[in-house]
Parts: sequence; C-alpha cells; structure tokens
Amino acid sequence: MTMKDILLAKEGRIGRKQFWMGTLVLFAIGLLVTIPLVLFLYIQGLTSLLLFGLIGLVFYYPTYCLYAKRRHDRNKSGLLVIIYLGLTLVSTLLSVLIVPSDPTAIETAFDNPLFWVPQVANIVMGVFALYLLVVCGFLKGTDGPNQYGPDPLA
Repeated sequence: MTMKDILLAKEGRIGRKQFWMGTLVLFAIGLLVTIPLVLFLYIQGLTSLLLFGLIGLVFYYPTYCLYAKRRHDRNKSGLLVIIYLGLTLVSTLLSVLIVPSDPTAIETAFDNPLFWVPQVANIVMGVFALYLLVVCGFLKGTDGPNQYGPDPLA
C-alpha cells in the first residue's frame, strides 16, 4: 500500500508500522507548512487562529483515513475516529469563542464558568486522543482476514 493510499483511502487495513509511517509523514508535512507560516505571520506582526484552524482542517481527512484503517485492522469501525475528530473541532471552536485572546483578560476569565467548558473539553479530548493512540499505535491487529479486508501482515 502506498503512502497516498494510507493517507487518502479510508477502506482496508494497515499494520502498526504503516500507521507510524503515516503519522510521521503527517507530522512532517504539518511542520513544513506551519513553521514558515508562523515565521511569516510573526514577521508581519499578525496572528491568525482562523488560518491555523483552516490548515488543521486540511489534516482531518488524512488523519481519519489513517486511524480508521488502523481500527479496521483491529476489526473495529472507524466511527470512533469520526466522533473524536468532530468533538475536537467543537472543543477547538469553544476555545476560540469563549477563551479571551487578550492576555490581560485571562485573569478575570477564571471567574466566568463558561471559561472552564473548553478547558474541561480539552482535557477529555486529550484522554480520548491518548486512548486512540494506544489502541491504534501499540495494540496488535486481528490475525487473518476480517470484515475490512485481508491481514496486512499476510
């Protein structure tokens, strides 16, 4: 299976080695896109959470494909990955909308109960992400063919 198939096709199964290779490729591409953008914005004196959010959305589909195929190898549905990515998007939007961007306003924000909603959501999403990483990155897939395709190690 090619890297293009690993990152852009949601059908089939992949092993742990392909999962980690795909993860490293996504990480490298993220760095190659983000570092020049951060430097450009810093030089221009701009900050744009919206721009970073849009770049992050570009990575949602390849991330879904990568994790869903790994879950398929464990004979599980990729639906949990969709739920995780959807909740991550909601959590991020809550952070952008509720948490003040002005650093001096943060001190007074602690008193606002709404301030804590995205904080708790981010902690829950972190635990969820750790669970998915352990299941997809470290646990062995099912032996032999399953409903999602042949064994990638065969």
